[in-house]
Amino acid sequence: MKKSPKQLVNDQFGSRAKLVDEILNLLGSDKDDRTSARLKATKNSQLVRLHEVLTTVKSEFGSKDKLVEAIASAKFAPNKPDADYSKKISGYTQKRLLDLHRQVKS
Repeated sequence: MKKSPKQLVNDQFGSRAKLVDEILNLLGSDKDDRTSARLKATKNSQLVRLHEVLTTVKSEFGSKDKLVEAIASAKFAPNKPDADYSKKISGYTQKRLLDLHRQVKS
């Protein structure tokens, strides 16, 4: 039987607060004053998904900036990456950037 999101959080992280702390650490400088409060009010399933995305970005690319560079390089492969495009997509969430990278890569 499939585990509920609460069971996943408790099994993998011990508690919801530990998961939120780990997400905040993975976000680094990509957070504001209200991020902690918003994460504490988020559903467990969304927190688990967010943790998966942030972990993937960190393990595959190292940082959000390197992911943006990878997307721009893949999109403008034979030419130099467009600085305006990179600036535009740097405002996207890491989840959206990861999805965009999958689209550009294929």
